[in-house]
Amino acid sequence: SKSPLEKAKIYQQRAKTFQTLSDLQRLSSPYSISNGRNRHSSLHNENLRMAYHREAKRYRKLAEQIRSEHASESNASKAP
Repeated sequence: SKSPLEKAKIYQQRAKTFQTLSDLQRLSSPYSISNGRNRHSSLHNENLRMAYHREAKRYRKLAEQIRSEHASESNASKAP
C-alpha cells in the first residue's frame, strides 16, 4: 500500500498525462486525412478532448483531496 502523499503524486501525474492528451486533441487537425467524414472526425476529437479534460480535472481533485486530508491529519497529530 502506498502512502497518501505517494498516491497524491500518482494522481497528479495522471492529471498531467490526461491534460497533455486533452491539449494534443485540441491542437490536432480537425480533419481526418483517411476519410471524408470531416465533421464526424472533428466532433470525435472534441469529445475525446473533453473526456481527457474531465479525467485530468478528476485526478487533480483527488490529489488535492488527499493532500488536504493528509495536512489536516498531520496538524491534528501535532496539536496538544
